[in-house]
Amino acid sequence: MALGIFKKLLGDKTTKDRKEYQPSIDKTNEFQAAFKSLSDDDLRAKTAYFKGLIAEGTESLEQELAQVKAQASDINTNVQDKEVLFDAIDRLAKTIDERIEEILEEIRPEAFAVVKETARRWAENGKLEVTAQQYDKDLAAQKDGIVIESEKAIWNNTWTAAGAEVTWGMVHYDVQLMGGGVLHKGN
Repeated sequence: MALGIFKKLLGDKTTKDRKEYQPSIDKTNEFQAAFKSLSDDDLRAKTAYFKGLIAEGTESLEQELAQVKAQASDINTNVQDKEVLFDAIDRLAKTIDERIEEILEEIRPEAFAVVKETARRWAENGKLEVTAQQYDKDLAAQKDGIVIESEKAIWNNTWTAAGAEVTWGMVHYDVQLMGGGVLHKGN
């Protein structure tokens, strides 16, 4: 009874979370629907696109950080000046982390959509077929489930993990997207 009173006064945590995360889930599902028309290579290219957005969004800060680090490493810089430079390095590193977090929050629905669409293809098609990159070749030499044929890398949805065969057959539910958002925010 007391729990019911508290829920009425303060609200239900699940309802609050759903209200907060539902717009992001809706965007994720919209992106995922649009991504169905992309090739496996185009879908894979989204990751490079995301990395580019992060690099572009932090480029000037990274350059400034490199300059300050260079000044701090100068053996002719006195101790007091080095302390000021080290404080500046710490502030810049924190600013870069904050900027990366802002960018990640902006791209989260689209990035989650890439994962969801990849999972759908894996579950429904049993594989993904992309143009082989060095990463694919290196991983195929070490792991099963990835096969290089000519210039293609085939990522099968079945592989061995801890001595047991594992088959991917899941497409993420909305509640899992919500959980991913909660975890991304550190909750």
